Amino acid sequence: MTESVFFYKNKLPIKGEFVAALITEVECMMGVTCQLLEYGNLECLMPLSAISRQRHYAVSRHIKIGQTQILQVVNIDEKKGYVDVSKQDISEEDKKTGTLKYKKAKKVHEIIKRVSVNTGINVELLYENFVWNLYEEYDHPLDAFKSYIKNEPNIKNEELCNAKVPQELVKLCKHHFSIEQIKIVAEIEIKSFEGGIDVIKDTLSEGLKIKGININLIASPCYLISTTTYDAPKGIELVEQSIELIKKKIDNLDDFKIKKAPYVLVNQA
Repeated sequence: MTESVFFYKNKLPIKGEFVAALITEVECMMGVTCQLLEYGNLECLMPLSAISRQRHYAVSRHIKIGQTQILQVVNIDEKKGYVDVSKQDISEEDKKTGTLKYKKAKKVHEIIKRVSVNTGINVELLYENFVWNLYEEYDHPLDAFKSYIKNEPNIKNEELCNAKVPQELVKLCKHHFSIEQIKIVAEIEIKSFEGGIDVIKDTLSEGLKIKGININLIASPCYLISTTTYDAPKGIELVEQSIELIKKKIDNLDDFKIKKAPYVLVNQA
């Protein structure tokens, strides 16, 4: 049995929303029964007609019990709490959108669950008095959590503060996001027709005077300047400072070129 928790304040999804659903039962006559993992394992139905547009198909080719799939909400009865979902017409981009939404909410839940274990505060209480409010203050609670690496959260609920929830959040966020530092990179080109490689090494060493900066050869005469940080603007500023020190060391600026200004390197994995 999966854990029953509402990741969001609203108890029902909205029509058109992409949701993560666990397949729990397949009935040849009725359709497929699912649980909405982001909405307290709310049971929903996927009619057979909503699985595929093919006139003749085997349900087992598209659906397997125990699978988690990204589906789209197509019908809602708010009074009865009924939700119908569909697998039709979901593009790869839609799947990525739904998957990212679920993964981010699940990450939040992993942290909150650990806070609950370590402080003794009920998970539902943490959501009601803290997490759900973050959706109004930030683009996503994860953005708030990442800021807690440097700043303790401002929690006004007395019960949560007495249980040292703010301190526990800081500790856990530092652990969870330690591997999610941002990498800032820039590419420069340096040529030296007098003095050769020794002059270039000496010039690049100026850029290394900025703490946290690394410089690596890409392919002569191109070099990569990089740093890792939790703060993208600050990281970009450090790389720019490094480039400026290198530039000041060069007598003939014709030998120097910024091929790519500092930018956030996106992990493609």
